Order: sequence, then structure tokens, then C-alpha cells
Amino acid sequence: WGISDLGLACRPTTMRGNIPRILGGALILSAIVFFVLYSHIEETADGRVKRKWIPFRINAAEAKTENGVLTQQNYNPSRDSKTTVGDTNLSPQTSFVPTTPSLAPTLAPFTFSSPSPSPSPSPSLSPAFDPTPAPASDIGPTQDPAVQADPPFVPVQQPTKVSASGESAGQPERAQAVVKAFLHIWNAYEKHAFGYDEIKPLDGRGVQSWGGFGAVMLDALDTMYLMNLTGPVDRARQWMATQLQFDRNHNVNVFETTIRQLGGLLTAYQLTGDQPLLSQASDLGKRLAKAFGCGVVPCSDVNLGTGHASFLGGFGSLAEFTSLALEFKTLSQETGDCTFSDHVEAIFEWLMQQPFGDGLYPFSYRPGGGLTGHVTLGARGDSTYEYLFKEWLLTGRRDKRLREAYDRSMNSILGQLLQRTRNGDVYIAEKIGSRLEAKMDHLVCFLPGVLALDHHFDPNPIRLRAAEDLIKTCYQMYTRTRLGIAPEIVRFDDANMVDDTGSMHSLLRPETVESLFIMFKVTGDQKYREWGWDIFSKWVKCCQVEYGFSGVHNVQQATPQYNNEMPTFFLAETLKYIYLLFAPSDLITLDRYVFNTEAHPLRIFPGPGQQKCGRTAGLANQ
Repeated sequence: WGISDLGLACRPTTMRGNIPRILGGALILSAIVFFVLYSHIEETADGRVKRKWIPFRINAAEAKTENGVLTQQNYNPSRDSKTTVGDTNLSPQTSFVPTTPSLAPTLAPFTFSSPSPSPSPSPSLSPAFDPTPAPASDIGPTQDPAVQADPPFVPVQQPTKVSASGESAGQPERAQAVVKAFLHIWNAYEKHAFGYDEIKPLDGRGVQSWGGFGAVMLDALDTMYLMNLTGPVDRARQWMATQLQFDRNHNVNVFETTIRQLGGLLTAYQLTGDQPLLSQASDLGKRLAKAFGCGVVPCSDVNLGTGHASFLGGFGSLAEFTSLALEFKTLSQETGDCTFSDHVEAIFEWLMQQPFGDGLYPFSYRPGGGLTGHVTLGARGDSTYEYLFKEWLLTGRRDKRLREAYDRSMNSILGQLLQRTRNGDVYIAEKIGSRLEAKMDHLVCFLPGVLALDHHFDPNPIRLRAAEDLIKTCYQMYTRTRLGIAPEIVRFDDANMVDDTGSMHSLLRPETVESLFIMFKVTGDQKYREWGWDIFSKWVKCCQVEYGFSGVHNVQQATPQYNNEMPTFFLAETLKYIYLLFAPSDLITLDRYVFNTEAHPLRIFPGPGQQKCGRTAGLANQ
């Protein structure tokens, strides 16, 4: 009608007096064009075809910012993605479809300390993203996730003047900025990927990278407790109570599942006293313990449903089987089932029998044999030395054998592996036979925090000085790159830190900010807060994207090339430690809690006579 009417009205013989009809016809044609261009056909669940509107939004691939957050040339969704840039169906349906959660009852009391008021945006903060969690009725992977893109988040710069109480001015505002960054991720996760293990930060897809057990919820739950985010916590706990099942025919890595899911459940239970959380932890622990069917040294992988255990690739890694003690001993302490504690104490006895009197252990394990390979405090070796010390802390600092084993290893690390360049860069080398390799993983940056924690409980100026020198090097890993964030690995020549050209990517790792948090708690030196704020600001500037934060392929390229990955540890560890760096000093204390290697704070065991299992059960103070 619009076309014919417009044609008739525009004939020269009839145009006069038909201006209203011309305008009406043009309006109708415009509506038809708009309808075709801004909608698409889709099939409904019952087979009917309907047209669905495409909402107005900024195409992510066309969004350009001045701070390098997202540009056309570096936006590169993964090739196997079923979505395209601007597609409204960003959460593909899989065989696992988490259900939409509902609000859970009010949280049980928070037990670290008196909780601070719920975070609210400071008037001085940039309104980067709405900190209000999405309503429960709007959450779930089946919901259309087409939402307005969040504008770039720019944290407020705060003064560094120290008040009379010793607290830096502006710290609450900085803590709020970290909360806003967390909520930028979590709101996207709840809207587009709730129940999935992870969310892809560039396109918002939910992925089951850890078997479909809601890994990021278990890993980040205590971060949300510390931030007092009651709404997200309620919904996560409701999902865990109704959807989380470990009795599934799925193979998992014992170490990763222990530190992430088991550690997360145990901390959540200790925070709330919620008995179902402990029941889930016990269930998971019993399934993981099937890996000890391989012998004293557990298999690297186990099927949670069948209990079948195996060494993936035919070998094991030192850090994996020696870094189960905090979680398994805590599970024994909370349940009274000493089986878990007995397993990890047998591993310690096995390790002490290996022919490495200096306490420097090769990283590779041959099933049925011994340890081989080189010595590293990086990948596959790092948390072995961390847990020797932290297990001593967890069990009340009464196990002399643990302390002696840790001291033996640490003396050798500082005596043999600690190196210094001509220009003063201090680093931890790797040992290959009798040769040292001038290479250091970012993972090694956990060590300054352990050394500072050691000094906190047993004053040792030499170890504290080593911690101060090492954390300076770790911070320099950030400041020397074009993006201001650290690569995975660096190397050293005789004079300086240099690039490892094959390892210039960033996975948003937490080790440096972990050590900054502990260094500040132990020394009170405000520079560690400033360094942490600088690192956080650089992450926000270069790594924040539409649905979270993304790692990058090369930190020395001025324009970020995103890898579309946001590991669960970014929420569980990285943002948690940054938040704690600026949060009230009494929120969590080092004298009551010890963090596992995934940043889950576990309560230090009670005094003599109150420990239920293990070597230290019933021991008097030593």
C-alpha cells in the first residue's frame, strides 16, 4: 500500500495536494526498511518461525577507545566460536544447560571480622559499570545476552598521603575500584554464562573448561564474601545447592581441582558455617582421594564418577602432588576423617626419603620411580616450597620436621639459586644439572610473599632483604613492558632483565600482587600499595574488554592482541589480593589464616590438644 500510494501521489498530474500522502508513504517505506535491517529470523523451540529485533548497540569490533581497551585490528574471536561480532546469541547451547538461579536465604554470619558496609560507588569514581547485580529472573545462559556494552573503566587516582593512623588516604576508594572491576566481570558472567566454568571475555560465551562444575563460582565465592557482595553470593550458593554434582563421569586434574574447588568449598564453609558446603567438600575430597590408589604419590588425574585414576602423559609433576596438604589436612580437621591427612603426610615422608639433601627437588616424577629433571621455582615446582612453609603455619607452627624441611630448601634456594645482575636485578635462577639458567617465571613471584611471611613469624632480616629485592624485580617485570603488565617469563643477561621472546604473553597472573599484599601487611611500607595500584591500573587500561578482562599475546606490543581468556584465578586470586591490599587492615589477619596457592584463606588450626589428625595432633607447643 505504501509503495503504490506513494507512486500514485508522486505522479505529476496528482502531486498537487497530495503532500500528506507522499509523506505517509515515505514513512511506511522507512518502517519496512528498518524492520528488515534491524531484525532477524529465528526458529523457536516449538518449530515456529518468528522475527526478533536486534537491539541498538555498539558493535564490539568497531568500538575504538583512546586507552587501548578494544580496537578493530586486535579484536579476534576464537575461530571455533559459533558466534560472530555483534551476534545476539553469544551463549551457545550445549548438552549442559545450567538453570536460572533464584535468590537464596540471607547469608550466614561472616566470620573473618565485622563486615564493612556493602560497597557503594564513591562519588569520585568513574561510573564505569553498574555495580548492581542483575535480578535473578534475568540470569542464565538461555537468556538473550544482548546488552549495552559497558564504557571503559578508569579507576580514580588517589592521593598517597599517610594519615595519623598509618593508613594511606584514599584506600577505601581504591578498594571500591577493585570491587567495581570484579562486578564488571561478575555481572557479565551472571547475565551470559551463569553455571558455566568460565566466560570468554571478548564475546561472552560460557565455556566448560573445567568439566562443567561451575568452577569460577567455587573459586571466586570467598572473594565475593570478602567484598561483602551478598547478592552474587546468594545466587552462587543457591546454584551450588541445587545444581552442583560431583558424581559425574568426568576426568579432572587432582591438583587443580583440589586447590580451586575443594579449597573454595572449605573456605566458604569456614566463612559461613553452612553445613552443605562441608558435605560437598567431603564428597569431592573422597572422590579425589581415589587418585591415591596409584600409591603414596597420587595419580595426576582421576575420574570423579568412576574413581579411575591415571597419570596424564605418563608422568607427574612435583608441585602437583606435594601441594595438597593444606586442603586435605583442613578437610580432616573439619570432618574428623583422618584419611585425608594420612595421605598427604605419607607424601611428605616419601619426599624426605628422596636423595636430595639440599632440599632442591627436580620437578618431574616417573610413576614407580623417583624425581628427575631440573630444579625450578616456576611451573611444576613452585608450590612445593610454598606448602612446606604454609603447612607448618596451618598446623600451628608445631611440626619441627616441616620447619626443618622448609629451612633446608630455603637456605639452598637463597644460597644457590638467588642471583644478581651487575645492575642490581635480583632473581631466582633454574638449576639444570650443575648449570644455572638465568630464567625466571612470573610464578616465582610468590616467593617474596613467603619470605616476608617467614619473617613475620620468625624474624630473619636476611630473608626479608631477599624478599624486598625479589619483589622489586617482580614489579620491574611490569614497568619495563610497553603495556605495563608482566610477561609469563623473563630472562637475564649479565647486566639486565631481558625478554624471553617465546613467552611474552600475559595470563593475568596473581603472584606479584600476592607478594605485594603480604609485603605490605608485614612491613607497612606504603610503596607496595602504590606498586599494586599501578599494576591494577595498567590491567584496567589494557586488558578490560566488554565481558571482563582478557590476557594478551605480547606485552611488548603497544596495541593489545587479546587471547580471549580469563582464568578463574583472576577472580579468585588476582583481584582478591589487590582488594585486600586496600581493604581495612583488620578484614583478614595473617595470624589467623593461611592462604592456599589459589588464595583461599584457611583457618589456622587450634592449639595443643584440639587438632584431630596428623603428626601434630595432641602435641604441646614446641
